[in-house]
This record gives sequence, C-alpha cells and structure tokens, in this order.
Amino acid sequence: MRTAGLALVVALAACASPSAAPPISSPVAVATTAAATPTATPAPKAKFPHGLYIVQPTLDHPGGVLEVLEGSGPLPTRVEFVGNGYDVSDDFIVAGTGPNDGLTIFGADGTRRQITVRGLFGIGRPSLSPDGKFVVVQATETPIPADSPMPKFLTDYVIDLATGTFRRLVAPGTQEFAEGRELPRWLSTGDRILYQTNDFSSGTLPPCDIVRVVDATTGATLLTIGANGLAGCFSPTPASGPRFHAEPSLDATKILIAGQLQIFDARTGQLVADVHAQALAGLAAAGYKPDARFRGQGGAGTFPLDGTISPDGKTITFDGAVEKDGQFGVLLCRINVDGTGFTVARPPVQVTPMFSNNHNYSQVLPHWR
Repeated sequence: MRTAGLALVVALAACASPSAAPPISSPVAVATTAAATPTATPAPKAKFPHGLYIVQPTLDHPGGVLEVLEGSGPLPTRVEFVGNGYDVSDDFIVAGTGPNDGLTIFGADGTRRQITVRGLFGIGRPSLSPDGKFVVVQATETPIPADSPMPKFLTDYVIDLATGTFRRLVAPGTQEFAEGRELPRWLSTGDRILYQTNDFSSGTLPPCDIVRVVDATTGATLLTIGANGLAGCFSPTPASGPRFHAEPSLDATKILIAGQLQIFDARTGQLVADVHAQALAGLAAAGYKPDARFRGQGGAGTFPLDGTISPDGKTITFDGAVEKDGQFGVLLCRINVDGTGFTVARPPVQVTPMFSNNHNYSQVLPHWR
C-alpha cells in the first residue's frame, strides 16, 4: 500500500501581536489500491510436432507405433495404429481400422475415436486435406468376401471427417484402369490429389504404370507422369525399381516416386532428379544388399520402398528391405537430391513381410510434415 502525502503550505502574514495563532495542519487524503489477483496461465494445447515421422512396425498386426525424428517437439501421446497408412495434422493423426471399414482419429490430447464409413470397404492409405476436414482414401464400394481379402478394384474416395459421408474422387463413368486408383496423396495446396494406377488404355501388355494428378473437387486430370515425365510407358524392372509410394513435397512443387528415387515437377511433370543408381551404390558401400527373398512390387525389387522429401527440398529419407550377413530387416536411409551423401539413418528393423505382401510396399512409411 502506498500513501500519497499532500503538503499544505500556509502563508502567514507578519503580525505584530504576540498572540497570533500558529499554523494548523489539514488532514491528508489517502489513496488505496487493491492487490492484483494472479491470473493462472492456461496450459498450452497439445499438438503433434512437425518433423520426420516413421513407423516402428509391430510383428503381430499390420501397422505399428509412430515415432518422430528431428521433431519440433516430442509426441504428446502414444499412437499405435492398425493398417497400411496414416497422416498427421497439428491436432490429430488419422489411420485405418482393423476391419478396414472406417477411420481411427488419435487426438493430440490422448483421446481416440472411430469413424464408421458405411458403404466403403477395404479403406486404406488415408491422406488429409490441408484444413484437416477431409481425408482421401483408397477403397471399394463392393463388399470383400472373407476368403478374398485383396480387393480386385480400388479407387479413391474423399471422406468428410465430421459426418463420415463420402464422394468418389473420379466419376464412375471413367473407370478405364483395370487396377484402379491407389495410394492417394493430397497436395498441400489443397486443390490437387495424386494417385497411382496401371493404364491399360493403349491396349498393350504389360500396362503402363502412371502417376496421375487430378483436381481435388472435380477429379479432372491435370497431369499424368509416364516413364520419364509426360512421355513414355513405364513398366517396372529390377534396374528401374518399383513405381510405388508417390509422395508430394511439403510445398507441393515436387513429386517423389520413392521406389525409383525420381523427383518430378508437380506442375509440368518434368523429371528433375534421379538418384536410384547412387542409392544402390551407397547401399552396397555400407555392406547391405536388397532383400532378394521376395520380388517386390511388379518384380522390381525391395529397395527402395517408400520415401519423403525434406522441408528444405535438399534430401530424401527413404526405407528399403535389406540383407546383411544373413540378417534381414528394413533400413532407413538418406541421400541428397543431387545423388551425394548417402547415409544409413537407422539400423534395420525387423518386420513381418506378409503384412506388406512380402515387401510390395513399406511398413516404416517415412513422412515429413
């Protein structure tokens, strides 16, 4: 408490009389201020950090436990999912369900809920819209018999996470691809979605493996990536690597086809980098070789499998199935986009190959966000 003093000065005229009265002091007003009550600072809202996400595969079911490397912070909660894909936003992680009939939402606050999507089956490979309100998945509208777990035709659907309703990305009348549309990824601009398919439209066999970019609203084709860009028919070989796990860069300017370790311009389709040969050379120099027990997707090998471009666009982090001294596992590697600097980022992890159709695709699923 502080007291403000008020000085009162009384001027007295000179007086000849000895009985003149002395000065009189006036009372002083005192101002008081109540002590401020401390305001509690609210706890910061839990968020999933930015960083390099990978899966520590479980050995008893498809999927695994998510980890973040080089993150802006630790994971706020443990996330173990079932299925073959996931995606991350600030507030939640989306993944599949055991029966592949819906989606699981893992909240950063530790909550968990499931979204049943009635009318879709074989739901997998979820990829979020930039605003986190929708997710694109591969699925089918045909029920899957118990004795035939692999759907014969998959295409892409956009699901509203608030209601569980869905729409087909590409209109049913344009079903010209015998193997469907798989592995969809939503680009960060929000206006485009890519997927992969086998194109039989030329009438030749084997078909052409293509990556197609479409309008996220209408499904209209915007870009088709062939063998080395817009032209050419790509068919996988052990020398080329598999055309699988196409991944857009965080700024949506590039598309990485991880199995080939090729990078394409996301607007023009031009091939801008190819570091497949350098990665195989780096693998051999590190004392590893691809896991030759299995043919891999399209018979094109098991290394690499999946990959992701760093936020600065300078490196690719990717995984692949390998063998060294009779020991098998999935190795996490890194290489610069100019083909230099191959490094082993993490030692091999053990997986159950049957959960990825014998290394047809990745179980570690590296993903920058």
